Amino acid sequence: MPADHQYPSGPPRISRVIGRELPRASAADAARTLVDGATAGALSTVALEPVGYPFGSVVSYGLDERGAPLFVISALAEHTRNLGGDTRASLLVTEPDVPDADPLARGRVTLIGDAAPVPDAEQQAAIALVATRVPAVAGYAGYGDFRCFRLAVRAIRWVGGFGEMDWVDADAYAAADVDPVLPHRHGIATHMNDDHADSGLLLCEQALGAPVTSATMRHVDRYGCEYVATLHGDDGLAIVRLGFSEPARSNEDVRRLVVELVHAARPR
Repeated sequence: MPADHQYPSGPPRISRVIGRELPRASAADAARTLVDGATAGALSTVALEPVGYPFGSVVSYGLDERGAPLFVISALAEHTRNLGGDTRASLLVTEPDVPDADPLARGRVTLIGDAAPVPDAEQQAAIALVATRVPAVAGYAGYGDFRCFRLAVRAIRWVGGFGEMDWVDADAYAAADVDPVLPHRHGIATHMNDDHADSGLLLCEQALGAPVTSATMRHVDRYGCEYVATLHGDDGLAIVRLGFSEPARSNEDVRRLVVELVHAARPR
């Protein structure tokens, strides 16, 4: 895959873990989770007219067992005509917009591959799979000019926000897990920073063994959460990763596991 370009150096990654260490959700997990949580994206195809230019359109989609997008499209659509001449395509999927937030801070995934009709013997099952996620598909899939296409994914570009990005191997994406916490990370972090800032200070001071003047939760997934802490005195910054004692399966689990971390830190 293409090498990433370099970014200005950020805060030093001083990592400490409270409790049993668990991994961070991988880029493959994050990409699969984002794509699984949406039902529409921007499909780009190679245009027949004007020849060779990228052509963008919007399609709804479902996913097969490997996370490959399935979309039911009309033979009359421009993107379908384009795919008849060149199967190369990509699907861009973005996180929902957050009011007053920078749109470029949203997570997004670009799935790159080749799009072709699903074999005739699998058409009805594939259409039914899409319709379970996008019920409107059932209303027009029966028309004779509609067929289900699959995007055979060859590469994935994941962007989690500013400074968080990676190329994801297609097999790693196909085998990745959907993280039940990642879609809610912005809301969880906002709640913790607005209503429980003292807990963040306590956790970071205990983890770093040094006083801090501020601690802001910047990320949470099923395995744990991360804070950006400002060290007392020299204004240095540290990234503090706090591992949960077990993977979280819901927002309520996150609340319970963060409370557990705070209780463990207080006696120390």
